[in-house]
Amino acid sequence: GFPPHPSKDCAYILSMFNDISYDPESIIKKACDILSKIINCTVIFAVPPVFESVVRDIKLVKVGLRTVVLLLITSSGMIQNQVFNCSFEVNNSILNMFKIALNEFRGKNISFLNIEMDKILFARETKDIVMIPAFEAVLRAVKKSCQTHVEIKGEKFLFDFQNFQKAFKILDLLQTKEFSDFIFSSINSLKIYLGSDCNIYNTEMDVFSDCSIIVKKYDIGAYQGAIAVIGPTRINYSDIVAKISYIAEVVRNMFLEIMNL
Repeated sequence: GFPPHPSKDCAYILSMFNDISYDPESIIKKACDILSKIINCTVIFAVPPVFESVVRDIKLVKVGLRTVVLLLITSSGMIQNQVFNCSFEVNNSILNMFKIALNEFRGKNISFLNIEMDKILFARETKDIVMIPAFEAVLRAVKKSCQTHVEIKGEKFLFDFQNFQKAFKILDLLQTKEFSDFIFSSINSLKIYLGSDCNIYNTEMDVFSDCSIIVKKYDIGAYQGAIAVIGPTRINYSDIVAKISYIAEVVRNMFLEIMNL
């Protein structure tokens, strides 16, 4: 169930999510987009890499005659999806064959697979041509799990209260590892930074001197995502915090639904 929310935006947020399928990335993109529109601020969703986790499950969902979505779920609760196409029609027995073949990855460490996957593929290519698309999809999902993923929407709102030069500097900084480290450095699940608070963390951060940054973390099992909102220092904090918290809960619920497919 979704949490109660004190505003009309609640119904709007839920209605926007009606068409999202088995794709965590598009859920995050959509959430980012909706949130920036209803609060008129720049919104960043960040997902840390999961080197230390293992493959908990691999699910396959047939979405077309020859098209399959592969969902790689790690022990930390992160989900990566990859679509792959086969040169033949996929029926249930082929889907089962894929599932059995992909069982060998369960329990394997993500960073081990990141290094070894090319070799595993090479060994397969000579024997088992039918399985290659599924194995390549696993490889892509593993590689993606080892990267920090940052989604940014509503960049234009920065230009409303910053000069051009500073706004571009901030946009560059949002893409860096320093910024995602900064987001995840807070031990609280909700933290509000006012301009100069950011400098303490990193001198690069002085571009935020007349911004406020609200960071909300959300957990799905041991997996953590974070949402950051950047706006002017005069914003309606309680309203924005309520909306961020609500959308974090919606995203969390959608991820849990995918995991329980």
